[in-house]
Amino acid sequence: MEFSSEQLQQLSKVVKQIVVPLHEDIAKLQEGQNVLSQEIAKLQEGQASLKDDMFQLRVEQRSLLRDVGQIKSEQQDIKDDVSQLQENMTKIQKRQAVMLKGIQKIKSDAAYTVNFLDRRGIKLESRVDRLEHLAGIAST
Repeated sequence: MEFSSEQLQQLSKVVKQIVVPLHEDIAKLQEGQNVLSQEIAKLQEGQASLKDDMFQLRVEQRSLLRDVGQIKSEQQDIKDDVSQLQENMTKIQKRQAVMLKGIQKIKSDAAYTVNFLDRRGIKLESRVDRLEHLAGIAST
């Protein structure tokens, strides 16, 4: 089957009407594909960056958990120290109370002795002088 030149021209025009838009569409699709490839590359970079950030966050989280554990341990040590100090303060207060009773007893005994000596007419100073004199004789 042979075509005339006019038929070939018409066929050529029809082919051009079909092929040219196809080439344009293909070019647009390739441009779109290039843009998508670039966007995919950017997303992959972002994903890698996010993975790095997540890793860093996990490292920091572990560090913070260690710090929290250390703080809790120190907090417990402080509580233990406070309890020990409270126990010691209680013991000291009990000892002070016993000492105050002892001091009051000594004061009471001293007052009784002074009153006893005064009633007998004995001066405490003369007794002290005599004891010092006797102590001096004993040391020689």
